[in-house]
Amino acid sequence: MSSHFLVQLFLQVWLPIALLVAAGGLWVRYRKQFPADTLRVQLNRLVVDVFAPPLLFALSAQAVITPQLLTVPLIAAMGIAFSVAILYWVLFKSALGKDLSRETRAAILLAGSFGNVLFMGYPTLTFLYGDQGGTYAAFADVLASTPLVWTLGVWIATRLGHEGGHGHSLLRTMLTLPPVWGFLLGFAVNFSGIDATPLVKAAKFMGQATIPIMLFALGLSIPWATCGQARR
Repeated sequence: MSSHFLVQLFLQVWLPIALLVAAGGLWVRYRKQFPADTLRVQLNRLVVDVFAPPLLFALSAQAVITPQLLTVPLIAAMGIAFSVAILYWVLFKSALGKDLSRETRAAILLAGSFGNVLFMGYPTLTFLYGDQGGTYAAFADVLASTPLVWTLGVWIATRLGHEGGHGHSLLRTMLTLPPVWGFLLGFAVNFSGIDATPLVKAAKFMGQATIPIMLFALGLSIPWATCGQARR
């Protein structure tokens, strides 16, 4: 891997990611008249309802379905399960977690097990491997990460994070997520044999806002003041 390639990766992918997250942090500091918590919730809702569905539709509709692609969700799910198992033992069964509250242990378990598969993975893999690379991120997110977040992840938050807590029926919740339906519709178009190239291009154009908005929202959610105090 050449130094030129690494420089291009930094300039085209990681620098924009860092700048968008930093922009969210600057908004928190200098735009206090617009509460960051409210804005973050609204931006997340906007992405889930409007921008992410067409992006996932385009990625699944144009995907070249291969055995290798279909193994991606399985490998991703195995990685998540392995991380959960290791961290659960460390946090709940070993001496390392005994002085931490249940909420803290559950939060560390969630943060250490579930990655930002789509919003970090998509721009990186698209740069490295083109459109097919972005498809890998979409398949890993929709067929592995998202179902596990809404089942195992919510169980961890409700059962392990609170004494006597209990989860909810999550299948209905997951099936009401527009991105899931966008992905499934694209999958159906892919297998139908219909030439949907113009529709895929239009959907990809609509979905371009997904990644920048979510990275900006990530910057809004980071407790920058607390991080600064912890360093001191």
